[in-house]
Amino acid sequence: AMHSKIQTNGTLTITEKNGLIVGGETYAVRGIKTKTAGNDNYTPTALFAGVDKEFNEKLHASKESLAENIENQKKIDRVLHKSTRMKLVKKTLPEEMVKMLNKVKNIKDEKEIEKKKTIIEIEKLKSRIDEFKEAKVEIMDVVYPETTITIYDKHIKINDIAKSIYYKNGQR
Repeated sequence: AMHSKIQTNGTLTITEKNGLIVGGETYAVRGIKTKTAGNDNYTPTALFAGVDKEFNEKLHASKESLAENIENQKKIDRVLHKSTRMKLVKKTLPEEMVKMLNKVKNIKDEKEIEKKKTIIEIEKLKSRIDEFKEAKVEIMDVVYPETTITIYDKHIKINDIAKSIYYKNGQR
């Protein structure tokens, strides 16, 4: 595989003939096995095991959505708190303001439901993380400098030629 962008939810095995991954980006959720990674020209080569790009994007978007929801709820709470204080002082509020506050309370309820759904989604996504932590990278022959290996959240940059290496969860 030369100067390619490869992505699989399983294990990528390139061991036939030359068994070479050079250049580009290779993503394999369960792991990568190849004879050679990189080349003697030190072509930048990136190997990602235990990394699912779509999963990471979905988890990130869910976390951002949750943070935005929480911030919106804080703003709503401030409005409701001010109106409660105003009601204590004035004893009654104008009818328009009462209608507006009822709408705000409904929005708050909707945001709470949305928040709970997002938390459930994040928990489901996080339950898959253990699968990613078990990924491994095996290079049977040689790995060249300028090759980077990422396993789940651990990053390794190869600075010297190495032979017959096996990485699991960022450990050699």
